[in-house]
Amino acid sequence: MLKRLKISQKIYVLGFIQLILMLIMGIIALSQMAKIGVELVDIAEEHIPLGAKVTHITELQLEQAILIERTLFYKSLNSQNSNVDSVKLINLNKKVSELTHTIEKDIISIKTFVSKAIEIVHTEEVKNEYRHVLVVLNNVQERYKILINKIEGFNLLNNADELIELSSKFEKIQSSLQQELIDLSTEIQKFTLSASLKAEHDEQTGIIWISVAFIISLAVGLVLPFVISQSIVKPINLLSSRLAEIANGDGDLTVRLDEKSKDETGDVARAFNQFISVLRTLISNTNNQADELGKSAEVALEAMRSTASNVDNQRTETEMVATAVNEMSTATQEVARNAAHAADVTENVKDKVSEGKKDAIETQTIIKQLSEEVTEASQVIASLVEETNNIGNVLESIQGIAAQTNLLALNAAIEAARAGETGRGFAVVADEVRTLAQRTQTSTVDIQDLLVRLKTEANNAVTSMYKGTESADLCIEKSAKTSQTFEDAANFVAQISDLNAQIATAAEEQSVVAEEINKNIVKISGLADITAQGAKSTSEANSKIAENVNDLHNNLSVFKV
Repeated sequence: MLKRLKISQKIYVLGFIQLILMLIMGIIALSQMAKIGVELVDIAEEHIPLGAKVTHITELQLEQAILIERTLFYKSLNSQNSNVDSVKLINLNKKVSELTHTIEKDIISIKTFVSKAIEIVHTEEVKNEYRHVLVVLNNVQERYKILINKIEGFNLLNNADELIELSSKFEKIQSSLQQELIDLSTEIQKFTLSASLKAEHDEQTGIIWISVAFIISLAVGLVLPFVISQSIVKPINLLSSRLAEIANGDGDLTVRLDEKSKDETGDVARAFNQFISVLRTLISNTNNQADELGKSAEVALEAMRSTASNVDNQRTETEMVATAVNEMSTATQEVARNAAHAADVTENVKDKVSEGKKDAIETQTIIKQLSEEVTEASQVIASLVEETNNIGNVLESIQGIAAQTNLLALNAAIEAARAGETGRGFAVVADEVRTLAQRTQTSTVDIQDLLVRLKTEANNAVTSMYKGTESADLCIEKSAKTSQTFEDAANFVAQISDLNAQIATAAEEQSVVAEEINKNIVKISGLADITAQGAKSTSEANSKIAENVNDLHNNLSVFKV
């Protein structure tokens, strides 16, 4: 069945089946949840509230019974003893009346609730239960009316014996009513519990159904994709295997793929079988053309053999050319050596010239130094002149001091004459004279120092003059060396001229060798003609091969690469 479907249809079938399974699971889950929801609604909105109402009436009825018993007790005491508090009796009667009214109202409310519930509940079984509850409530209501009549009779009796007798009857009615309410409450609890158990059972059933549906869906989801994938992958793998065999060169072209499938794999199989048929024919034609190509190759081989023989002869002549070239190379090497020697000599000339240039530069430097020495001597002499001027200044200072000394001595004499015995002023003058004497001594020392420096500077001037003389002599010597250096350079230039003559001789020898090479080249040219003829034959054979290759290419060009 799957073979009749396309691959896309198989995929759609897979998705559709999985969708159906999911839909079934969803329907089962929704139906079970809806059923459980209905049951839970009945329990939560009907059963439990009804049970609570019945329980409440039972509690009120018990409370009322207790109050009635108290009332009977107090009325009995009141009939025997008038000291009983009448207010308490009145309050008890009032409470009993209030409870009576409340209970009657609640019974009516419960009946209304049950009547509505019968219309609302979802199952017939629950409706029957509620109808039975309604019947029981009617009985309770009737019994309660009888009980109320008995209670009203209590208020008309004051005799203790009558009250006791009525109390006994009341107790029987009360017990019967109470038991009926308890039975009703128990019954409500039972069918509430039954509904809860049924909801739980439905829940378990729903889980089971969902689990079964899930397992079935899982099994189908695992098996169906495998089956569909195998229906797709198996033909593809077979096709891949056949293509690999053909690609490796060991495929059997007589084998065909299964074409029964109606899907895309079947289309591919049919196209592949057709391709194999075309390929088989193509290979057969290729084999035939290869035979013709082999014959053409034999012709080409013979032509190539002839070409090889000519190439051998050409190689012999080439060796002779190589010998001549070697001789020419030897002559060329000699020329190269002489040229190198000439280059060395030229380099020596260059060095000598550089040396002469260097000597000239040194001569200039020495002359410059001589100039600086002369300048220095001039500066020394100028300094000597300045020092001489300083000596004149010192002498002037000494003259001034001597004049002041004379004046002070005169003043001292005058003061001494005036002072007479005192001699105070003479002492002052004496101090001044002493100070001037010290200054005179200091000036004398300065004069001596100046004389020493003057002598030193004079000696320096003499030394500088000697240095200038030596520098001049050195300059003369360097000039002589420069002259000799340039003379050597002239000798080297002469040697270069001789080497150039030798180079010319070597060039003549090289010309003779070149003539020999020319003769050998002529012979090589003849052999080249023979080689060209062989190449022509080879070209014709290759043309035939090219035609066959072109045919082969045309046969293969039907396929798109």
